[in-house]
Amino acid sequence: MKAKLKERLDVFADAVIAIIITIMVMSLPLDIHNGVVDYPQLFKSIGIYLVSFCFIANLWYQHALVFNEAETVANRVIVFDLILLFLMSLMPAFTRLMTTVTNSDNVMLYGGLSLLISFIFSWISRTIHSSQIHG
Repeated sequence: MKAKLKERLDVFADAVIAIIITIMVMSLPLDIHNGVVDYPQLFKSIGIYLVSFCFIANLWYQHALVFNEAETVANRVIVFDLILLFLMSLMPAFTRLMTTVTNSDNVMLYGGLSLLISFIFSWISRTIHSSQIHG
């Protein structure tokens, strides 16, 4: 039963991450005034999207590696993984915020969210590795 639950969590995480990346790219602002595209703003937004994409794609890769090693996962890992996915689902909003108004407050919010996500994923990874070593 636990192995099947781990597999379902893996598939759910993949789906959520795919949706997150899709929402981020769909949220890129396209400023068109009198038929003219604001290219500097567009390229700045694409740059911010690229950073977010790389962050999320790296998390997906690391998540896949860590969960691939585990036969089963403890309930607390499932809860923290769902919290991780919730926080990751906020990335499109924070990315959109930075692409529309790039100021120090928004950069700090984005950085804080990224740091929180990294800490939670690190805990999940250590917990899974520890459970595999100690049985």
